[in-house]
Amino acid sequence: TTCMMFKKKDKGKRLKKWLLIVFCIMVIIPTAWVLFTKLEGEKPFIELSLPSSVVPADFEVIGFVDDEKSGIKKLWISLLQNGKETVILDEEYSTKGFLQTGMITRVPIKLKVDAKKMNLSDGAAKLKVAVWDYAWRDWWKGNYSYFEKEIILDTKPPVLSVLSSQHNVAIGGSGLVIYKLSEQCSQSGVFVGDEFF
Repeated sequence: TTCMMFKKKDKGKRLKKWLLIVFCIMVIIPTAWVLFTKLEGEKPFIELSLPSSVVPADFEVIGFVDDEKSGIKKLWISLLQNGKETVILDEEYSTKGFLQTGMITRVPIKLKVDAKKMNLSDGAAKLKVAVWDYAWRDWWKGNYSYFEKEIILDTKPPVLSVLSSQHNVAIGGSGLVIYKLSEQCSQSGVFVGDEFF
């Protein structure tokens, strides 16, 4: 009878072990995998390029945002000048499902900005970009990346004033033109026919 009692206890212990193993396989391991993948902390990547920090009235914002792990959830771009924010892009992207990643992992950016249409004036402004992914971080808001760049809007062309009055050039000779610009320019000069000086 004591032998039978030990056998029953052994069977009960083995059954508990198997139930624990099955529970781990069915519940704990999948839960750990979901939490590990959905609670990932890698922020989305932002790459932007502008021709220079001084931009004309019409300019392009070119680049991309990227998030390979969770996918892109939302992309937001704006221009801030004198306390007034002008949103250029505010886009949300769909997901494959609750436990899935976003359908789009890379979003190319090619935006034309028309400062005059947006009622932006000459002077300093701030280009702001924010992007979120589909991770479950921050109470399901996702990982967040932010980028900003100081730019100077220059919507007015420079004014050219010619100061010299006589511009006679003899064949084989030389000539002189004196001019003044209303603002500093990256390049200026004089064309004679197709030749630039």
